[in-house]
Amino acid sequence: RLLPFSVKELENKMKPDEALEALLKFGSFPEPFLKGSELAKKRWQKQYLERVVREDVTDLSNVRSLPKIQLLIDLLRERVGSQISYASLARDLEVASKTVKEWIALLEQLYIVFRITPYHKNIARSLLKEPKIYFFDPTLAFDSKNHLENLVAVSLLKHLWYLEDTQGNHCQLHYLRTRNGHEVDFLTVVDRAPKEMIEVKTSDQNFHKALFYFQKFLPKTKVIQIVQNLPKTKNQNTVEMKKVSTYLAGLGL
Repeated sequence: RLLPFSVKELENKMKPDEALEALLKFGSFPEPFLKGSELAKKRWQKQYLERVVREDVTDLSNVRSLPKIQLLIDLLRERVGSQISYASLARDLEVASKTVKEWIALLEQLYIVFRITPYHKNIARSLLKEPKIYFFDPTLAFDSKNHLENLVAVSLLKHLWYLEDTQGNHCQLHYLRTRNGHEVDFLTVVDRAPKEMIEVKTSDQNFHKALFYFQKFLPKTKVIQIVQNLPKTKNQNTVEMKKVSTYLAGLGL
């Protein structure tokens, strides 16, 4: 499977900090990234989404409400990193919840978006919970504050798919959340075993309390907080804090 550029993939061309900054600015698809122009990125994204809706959606489905598909994409761009309510989206689009699920599944088939579900040892229960939606192009999120989390999400997915394709592992990407509000951005699971718990921050250098909360339930899991603007690596008990760029540079392709 061929996914967009990652910090790791660019390590022979630029330093990790430079690669991260460029990916957040220009996106991770080759055409806009290599042009290195924000104007070119905006033009490419507009053409990309219009072409997907106009051509690919109609080729793969019987959807006739193409303007509503475009509206769904815009609604998802507003909700990157947040739990998605199918019922809420259905009300906004004036369609059935089942239709929203079908349209999102279609966008997944077209590699526009991907879903991650909350982790639970009972996989069926996990699949019934509200997912989060991320874009394969992280800069499609309307709020630039979500670009970093989205970039980490697609980088982790790329890493896990790399393990599947080269090592034969069964890999999953989840998030962690409890009803009383404890939440961690990502949890990687390899061959049904939780491997790494990851919280993403732009500049907050205080350790995220939920990491310690979930660590009690997942004691064998590596716990790490990655921060974009971090002067130096920190540790508290068994929780590590390091720069986002350094962490991403250490992932598999």
